Amino acid sequence: ATRVSGSDFRRLHATGFLDGLVLGLVLALRDEAFSPSPKGSLFADHLAFALVRALDRRAGSPTRIPRSDLCAKRLDRLIEFMRANLSEPVTLAQLVEVVGQNELQMSRAFKVAMGTTPWQYFLAMRIERAAELIASDPDASLAFVAAETGFYDQSHMHRHFRKIVGVTPGCYRHTLHA
Repeated sequence: ATRVSGSDFRRLHATGFLDGLVLGLVLALRDEAFSPSPKGSLFADHLAFALVRALDRRAGSPTRIPRSDLCAKRLDRLIEFMRANLSEPVTLAQLVEVVGQNELQMSRAFKVAMGTTPWQYFLAMRIERAAELIASDPDASLAFVAAETGFYDQSHMHRHFRKIVGVTPGCYRHTLHA
C-alpha cells in the first residue's frame, strides 16, 4: 500500500478540493488503515460512510435519508447478532443485512433507538463481556480475554476498557479479586 503523507492532503485542502470535515475524515481513515491496533472494520465502515456523505454534500447533491425506524423485532435481531459475534470482526454491511435496511436507515434508526452508533454500542458490548470474563475467571490472561472479545490485542482492549469503565482491566481484576 502506498503511504499518503499529511502534506499531500494539505495540498488538496489548499486547492479547495477538501474542506475541514472531509480532510478530517480522510486523515482518520488513513490513521485507521496504518494503525498497529485498528479499531475494527465497523469503525472504518462508519468513517468511509461519513466521508461519502460529506463528499456527496460537497458535490451539491445531499443524500436524502428516508425516515425509517428500527422496529423492536429488527433491533432485537441486530443486538443478538452483535452479541453472537463479539469475538469476530463485524462490518456495517453485515449489520445492514441483519435488519434489511440500507446503511443510512439502519445507522440513523439505531442511533435514535439506542442513543449511540452501532459501532459504539458493539464496543460497549465487547467491554461488558470482557468485564464478565475478568470477573468470572481471575486466572484468565488479559490477552485471552482480549481475543475472546474480538479485540486486536491486549493493548487495544486495555485502551477501550479504560475509556469506558474508567480503570484498566488489570486494576478492575485486582479490585474484584482483592
